[in-house]
Amino acid sequence: MRALEVKRNGATVAIIGAPNALMFSADIAASIQEEAATLDVRGMNELDNERQSHTTWLELDRLDDGDRVELSFIEVESATPPREEVATDSPEHQAGQAEYEALLQSEPLAPRELEQRRPDATLKLRIAGHEQIVATLESGREFLSCRFLWNRWRPERCRLSLSSFSQTEALARSGSREWFSGALGLGESCVVEIGA
Repeated sequence: MRALEVKRNGATVAIIGAPNALMFSADIAASIQEEAATLDVRGMNELDNERQSHTTWLELDRLDDGDRVELSFIEVESATPPREEVATDSPEHQAGQAEYEALLQSEPLAPRELEQRRPDATLKLRIAGHEQIVATLESGREFLSCRFLWNRWRPERCRLSLSSFSQTEALARSGSREWFSGALGLGESCVVEIGA
């Protein structure tokens, strides 16, 4: 099966994937207001009778300046079991969705003032055959995101994007700066280094 091996500072932290995977992703994020970057690794599986589940391997794990995350798109026999798997039709998931929707009703999403703890945060991306790309928080942008996304409808590749954006751009779903957009083929890998 297809999987994404995630290493932090040379040590494997998870091999994400499942025989019944619909999709899986790894997200590395940094922002102007957070003291550390984060690594979030999740997915979605197909269950019986057209049911689905959300899977979590790593949830907002802290990444410090100088940490290196290596991601490799590989073929494996078995993967790391997720830390959590919750069916989308479970009472637990339904209650969480209802709580989230109630929160959005009472506090609609809107830009707000952010404390500038890390205005010089960077994500450095290294991919074979490319110059190193250094994404920064330029032009008033407040967030950095490096995302790896695989889905079973395009199983031969793992999409990769590196971008920076402001709250306003995120809410409008447009205007962000795309530092890199491409894909990893099977057997390929890249490194993201956290910087400030």
